[in-house]
Amino acid sequence: MKTANYILGEFGSMFELYLTIEFITDCLEWKEEIKQRKVLKCVLFILLFMIAQGNGRFSNSQIIVVAIDLVLFMLYAACFLKERFQYRLLICILPFLIVSAINVMIVEMLSLIQAQAVGKLIIEMNFLFMIGFFASKVLFYLALKHIKFILKNSFRYLQTSQIIVISVLIIYTVVMEFCILYIVSKEDIVGTPVVLSVVISWGIIFLSIFMIYSIFNTARQNEELIRMNILKVENQEVGRQLRELKKSEQRIRKLEHEKSLFKYE
Repeated sequence: MKTANYILGEFGSMFELYLTIEFITDCLEWKEEIKQRKVLKCVLFILLFMIAQGNGRFSNSQIIVVAIDLVLFMLYAACFLKERFQYRLLICILPFLIVSAINVMIVEMLSLIQAQAVGKLIIEMNFLFMIGFFASKVLFYLALKHIKFILKNSFRYLQTSQIIVISVLIIYTVVMEFCILYIVSKEDIVGTPVVLSVVISWGIIFLSIFMIYSIFNTARQNEELIRMNILKVENQEVGRQLRELKKSEQRIRKLEHEKSLFKYE
């Protein structure tokens, strides 16, 4: 059973790494001068997978591994991909935050379904836990797919300050999720406390999603308003130029008419 769990964990890790690399690359896009694109992605994947093998082998290994992964992704984005620094940072950190939030939510839901403490559930890794494991990968894939669509169609409207606010909201949400998970798993807690933790978790996530959507929507509306004002000014300028042209034509006709009368006399 331990061997099967290990193999599943390795496949899950590879799947997450592949999705994360594709997500970052598609969102930021390659610089035009970069040629060996598939090779670069393969090299990054191998490096990240090798680093992931240190996860759980020493104290605070998970934090250190995530930090190294983030640095590698930032270097990859800075050297080979486009966009400004704030956007690159948000795109690189977003997959880590999403997968963390999903895992926390699934563990809390499984604990509620089985009426079992979160700590015991993580240690035992029973059949239902495996179902949650696969569900987390599917949710991660769907989340990245939809977020990529939103970012590609809306991110160009955002200013630097709005990007910072969105990043802070996402980080805050994940930190709160882990705090709730820590509180629930600290003791042998089941039942009502877990229900409350799930409700609070969902509330925080939906509130953050609503606020981020509002920021995107406001930015898009502001951009459209600015575009409409620019078009209005351009139309006014074209109208003014047409009036000036019409007046010039009238003056030319008047001069030609006066010239013809002078010749006749």
